[in-house]
Amino acid sequence: MSEKAQDIDVEWIASNMQAILNKVHSNSYKLQIDRRRSDRLRMACPICGDSHKNPKEKRAYLFFSNLHFKCQNEGCFSTFTRLCKDYDISLDPEKKLNLINWVDQNVKVYKKNQDALLFETFDRAIKFTDLEQWFKDGLGPLKAFGPVSFGSKVWCTLKERGFSDHHMSNFYEGIKVSANGKWSEPYMIFLNKVGDRILGMQERNLKKGEDRKFKIWTFGELYRNIHGSESLDPIEEISYNKVGQLFNIFNVNFEKPITIFEGYLDSLFFPNSIGAVGLNTDVSFMTNNELELRFFFDNDNPGKRKAKEWLLKGEYVFLWDKYLEDWAKKQDGEYYQMINFAKREVKDLNDAMLKLGVKSHEELLPYFSNSELDIMWITDDIKPSKKDKYKKDPESIHDINWDSKINDLKK
Repeated sequence: MSEKAQDIDVEWIASNMQAILNKVHSNSYKLQIDRRRSDRLRMACPICGDSHKNPKEKRAYLFFSNLHFKCQNEGCFSTFTRLCKDYDISLDPEKKLNLINWVDQNVKVYKKNQDALLFETFDRAIKFTDLEQWFKDGLGPLKAFGPVSFGSKVWCTLKERGFSDHHMSNFYEGIKVSANGKWSEPYMIFLNKVGDRILGMQERNLKKGEDRKFKIWTFGELYRNIHGSESLDPIEEISYNKVGQLFNIFNVNFEKPITIFEGYLDSLFFPNSIGAVGLNTDVSFMTNNELELRFFFDNDNPGKRKAKEWLLKGEYVFLWDKYLEDWAKKQDGEYYQMINFAKREVKDLNDAMLKLGVKSHEELLPYFSNSELDIMWITDDIKPSKKDKYKKDPESIHDINWDSKINDLKK
């Protein structure tokens, strides 16, 4: 997205900010809005009053990129819509909705050498103690919420999947009880935390396939359930919801390559990585933003299709077929049996570690690519059956007209 606000009504936004300044300032200098920058409005902060010594000082900014308001005088933070509400400025409902939709589609999470991670503060983030009390009061979706306990079914499942005691601090557990109380089952809980505050939550049972059940809680949904009718600013909620669905985002170094996985579990085995809440998690607010991203989709039909999509956008994706073929060639067993086993049994990074013996992320790094030519390695959406050997000649992929194939996919 261009830094210029080409698709929002800047005049309407500026007129409403002027109405706010008119309510709180009397000095003529403080009533003036500096509009010399195309990506923001600059003004004397209406919250703290800005400088009380120099009325010409203007240290507050309203950024068009996300409609966030930040003050460099006392660190005040707000949004355009929250400011209008706080100062009783009535907004046209249709214009307000259009503005919210625009922010939802265009907000960016990070800008190099500028504002860090969307917010200066996390004043709306949910306290962990409030989340605990929500469960304790019986209002949450699970009973017996708490850290994973030694020897529990969740603990055993994580151990079977190769997680160490060090990893256990990242997980919580609870029990799902049916409405009639006739059955119950253990659930695993993931929390997206920044310090002792919560921005998102996932709950899932321990089963696989069609029996697997899970729920993704957005920040807004969790906030309203815990805090009841307490209002949440719609523009601020957009940013919280987007960041809240990217687990571990507050622990990555934005100056280094960031690897994005479909789920949280795999991300714990890869340095400087983020776990999304599914294949269709909105990560567009991180792309085209001077960040070096890599996408590690699952080795299944949906993951392959998504890998093609992002590869054709010029993003780095992990080439499962290329990696598995190279792995098979290095094994002592017959090649076709090895590649058939690998393609059938390995769905994600955790599987590769358990079944193929992957020891370090470094051996996987050569298999990321953003070249359209490498789409040849993402062609077979159907895994071989357990009964059949893998018959495909690995060299035959070079006989395909790849220019035509790529053009078809772009359509």
